[in-house]
Amino acid sequence: MSGTPSIVELLERLARLEARVLELERDNAGLRRENAGLRRENAGLRRENAGLRRENAGLRRENAGLRRENAGLRRENAVLRAENADLRARLGQDSSNSSRPPSSDGLAKPAPRSLRARSGRRPGGQPGHEGRTL
Repeated sequence: MSGTPSIVELLERLARLEARVLELERDNAGLRRENAGLRRENAGLRRENAGLRRENAGLRRENAGLRRENAGLRRENAVLRAENADLRARLGQDSSNSSRPPSSDGLAKPAPRSLRARSGRRPGGQPGHEGRTL
């Protein structure tokens, strides 16, 4: 009977299998500890994710409110710019550029301008002539 293992071979094989079982049990215990740590980390990340989602939702609501406020301020700004342009145009009017009478110009009248054209000659006497002063 050469095909059947002897008792000694069976015992050696059993010892090797028991050693392997112990090794696998140690590995299994380590993997269980690692799995528990990963589960705790996963739970923490889920809580953090939920908090970030709430914060994001709040920021989105705030952003929507700020966009509405910005649109209103833009409309108000356009109205004020038009009013400002109208007031500046009215402020720049006087009797010379509008249908208002000269009496409405008040005391801020423009300085009178001469209608004479410049001749191009230099002021003063003849060259070489001695001048006389008092």
